[in-house]
Amino acid sequence: MVTLDLLGARHGMKRAIINRAIEAGIYPEAYDQAVAAFILKVIEKMGPPAPYLCHKQPTTFLYAKYLGFLFPKAKFVHILRDGRAVVSSLIE
Repeated sequence: MVTLDLLGARHGMKRAIINRAIEAGIYPEAYDQAVAAFILKVIEKMGPPAPYLCHKQPTTFLYAKYLGFLFPKAKFVHILRDGRAVVSSLIE
């Protein structure tokens, strides 16, 4: 999923790449703002308008710290499913 690629790219940026981007006039804040805007738009388009937005891609939890930085007012809920329910949904 593109969201994971964007999160992973920023998470894995080495200092040298960040410095080269800054020299080219591309600041990390601009990348962060673009990633946040993209993720927000993806979540908005996933369903009808709602007071709360939810993104239930489990792998994004790996980037919880960065997501917290991008969305400082966000609340994160991590839910553990019963293993039997997971297996059952995989079989069906």
